[in-house]
Amino acid sequence: MAQQSGYKEVLTDSPIAGEDITAYHAVKLSADNTVINTKVQGEKAYGIAMESVSSGDPVKILIIGICPVIIKTASGVSLWSALTPSVEGTADAGKLEVAATGDYVIGHALDAPAADDDQIMAIINCSKFEVVSA
Repeated sequence: MAQQSGYKEVLTDSPIAGEDITAYHAVKLSADNTVINTKVQGEKAYGIAMESVSSGDPVKILIIGICPVIIKTASGVSLWSALTPSVEGTADAGKLEVAATGDYVIGHALDAPAADDDQIMAIINCSKFEVVSA
């Protein structure tokens, strides 16, 4: 695991979880205004869950700031890599990976992960929807 430093909260929220949520994974708003795990690669995210909670519980979400995130695939992630939600099955919902053309960027890596599923620090900004262009 990459060395971690403290995180910095700029904007947070505490909505109700619409399903079980894992700490340091990307989440999005559902139709009923609860938060759920991101499920489509490159989609918009509401923020990063700062704690693991069960469905129906409030969950602290970092919308803007610096926080830990879980990286799905270490390959290609380095300092300042643009990050986007990843999904390839339920186990990877909410993890992040390097953004590709057409993906929404929700943050940038501040470390390089040592291995797949590693936790690194990232600058997150889910209030501005930036799309990777070709």
